[in-house]
Amino acid sequence: MTQATDETLWHAPHLLLQKFPGPAFVSTTQVCLSPANEGDRTGLIVFGFDYAWVGLRKDAAGLQLVLVRCLAANQGGREEEMFSAPYTGDSVQLRVTVQPGVDCAFAWSADGAYFRAIPHSFRARSSAWVGAKIGLFATGVAATVRCGHADFDWFRMSAPSAHAS
Repeated sequence: MTQATDETLWHAPHLLLQKFPGPAFVSTTQVCLSPANEGDRTGLIVFGFDYAWVGLRKDAAGLQLVLVRCLAANQGGREEEMFSAPYTGDSVQLRVTVQPGVDCAFAWSADGAYFRAIPHSFRARSSAWVGAKIGLFATGVAATVRCGHADFDWFRMSAPSAHAS
């Protein structure tokens, strides 16, 4: 089931991004979300004219592990929630594996030893100037008194062969 929202990250100034380091790579990070409000969210993002991110979001039921995509973000596209599951921890490792042809597969791990694949893939799409990018973000609800925060312990890039089974 997908859920669309009007708020996107297309114009967000607080994305920490870098261009893809090569045609195939794995990017992994560990993040801890300390939300203060419903709607606080953080994650690992593949960004271009289309984008997708995997991460944590606070809603009325608690923390959710989510995969969100936005097609045609540069033309007013809307975010769609592609995957959602309750998450009981506050820290998670997030991973995206990018294969030649810019096919992206997302995964997550609570312990860093076993990564669980998220059953939706994403095809990265270039954006202006430097092509598709990979990065991190944390965002909250505007005009609130209390603010949450996200702590990223590390962000690593490696070759796909380093993660083969």
